[in-house]
Amino acid sequence: MINLLIFYAMKKLKNLFIMSLFAVTVTACSEGYQSEVLVEESIDLSEYEEIFTQNIKYNGLVYRVLCGIKNDSLVYLDKTFNDLYVNEIALNEHLAMLAVCSDNGEDMIEFYDNASELEDAQTWSILIPIPSMK
Repeated sequence: MINLLIFYAMKKLKNLFIMSLFAVTVTACSEGYQSEVLVEESIDLSEYEEIFTQNIKYNGLVYRVLCGIKNDSLVYLDKTFNDLYVNEIALNEHLAMLAVCSDNGEDMIEFYDNASELEDAQTWSILIPIPSMK
């Protein structure tokens, strides 16, 4: 039973890691396109393969950002957040990111200026108690 719980926890952590890696890769690869979105007056949502809302936390503020997938790239359709991302977040060489999956579907991506800021902001705990080997 314990092995099954550990396996489940490791699977969840693996999925969280893969999702985080995907988010970083997609946003890094789409930076050039995001600049084009900034100059558009209106956005034709039919151009996007998928439209969704993502909760994103940066510098203590939580943004509820309309996003779209176009040509395998993530595009922030919210002009205010897109400006912040292109001009500040994407330029940070020490950026740290945490993808938080919740049971209620309100997942969040948290950006931090560096790894130590991320560590200071989080309270880490063991999800599954590991029995002693006595």
